[in-house]
Amino acid sequence: RPDVGSAARERARAGDTLLCALLGIYAASIVIEGVLRYALWSAGLPNALYLRDAIPVGSMAFLMLRALFTDDRVHLAIALPAAALIVHAAWAAMLGVAFFSIAFGLKILMFIPYGMGMWPIVRRRMRSLLDAAAAFLAVTLTGVLANFVLGQLPWEGLRYETAFGDVSTTRMWWLAGGIPRLPGFARTSFDAAMVLGVTGVLTLVRVRGLALQLLVGCAALAGIVLTTSKGMSLAFPLAAAVVMTMQRRPGMDMRW
Repeated sequence: RPDVGSAARERARAGDTLLCALLGIYAASIVIEGVLRYALWSAGLPNALYLRDAIPVGSMAFLMLRALFTDDRVHLAIALPAAALIVHAAWAAMLGVAFFSIAFGLKILMFIPYGMGMWPIVRRRMRSLLDAAAAFLAVTLTGVLANFVLGQLPWEGLRYETAFGDVSTTRMWWLAGGIPRLPGFARTSFDAAMVLGVTGVLTLVRVRGLALQLLVGCAALAGIVLTTSKGMSLAFPLAAAVVMTMQRRPGMDMRW
């Protein structure tokens, strides 16, 4: 029946939009994690940040259940890697690995099935992804530049207790010679470098015109250099060059 099918598609689109919004919230929490941890500590809620992990877990559960009950299928892109993680976690438990270590490993690796499940949804909203990347680039670059101009920011180096032990808002460390590794609004300098590199490349895809692309690329690279991240300082210019070349050669196409 056409009306039933149309209503189902509308519900699916609404669900996908909500999942993308939650993904955006999670990504934003990484972009400003240093500031966010400081604010939550100041409010007496040091453990509240861990609630964000409900976003990937809940999103994967929703996608699995929707595929099972709506499409009568198993969402293999999530089920297979998730099953591999569960098997390895069980194996680690049998070997006597500490529960916290197993839980931390699952927390880190759960983004593999989460990303595989979310990519088809995000891909249909590529313009929104590129807009969000440009915003995250601007925020992260502003934070790193502020860190460079103003020196140590209020949230840098603060340590406090949580349910998972002693943690810090941001990591303070230096290169030889006392050169600081600047995190800006992020938690660590390499987090800031990662955000600048990934969002910088995505913003190059979004903008048009050689002059504007060079401006974006140079700004992102300057921010990465200030974080002193050597890996991203090497990787970003190569990725940027590939993007800019592919956009200017008719025989080459960026497949999203």
